[in-house]
Amino acid sequence: MTPDNIATARLAAALLFGAAGLLTLLTSALGLLRFPDFYTRAHATLAAETVGAGFVLIALAAVAWDVAFTLRLGLLGIVIAALAPARVHALAVGAHGGGLAPVIGPYAAPQPGRAGGSP
Repeated sequence: MTPDNIATARLAAALLFGAAGLLTLLTSALGLLRFPDFYTRAHATLAAETVGAGFVLIALAAVAWDVAFTLRLGLLGIVIAALAPARVHALAVGAHGGGLAPVIGPYAAPQPGRAGGSP
């Protein structure tokens, strides 16, 4: 392959991964608008944000010419993948501890300080 073909292939890969990442992040934003309660919104943002950010970082790494920059993007992807679930879990625990119950479903979340769970 010639260098021009390699550059074109890298640009095409970056375009595909970038489009996939932006589409995934768009679905996350729609989940924030459409889902009924905090817990389902948190789940939608966690799943789509982690995958979408990974796709965008892969797209950026595909067009980066510097190996050190690509390694930094990989490290950032690892940090996002490791800390996003912990962040959403901490938010959900705080919301539950504050008495926020899910809006829909047959399960009634136990309220802090009260025994019980299911109706």
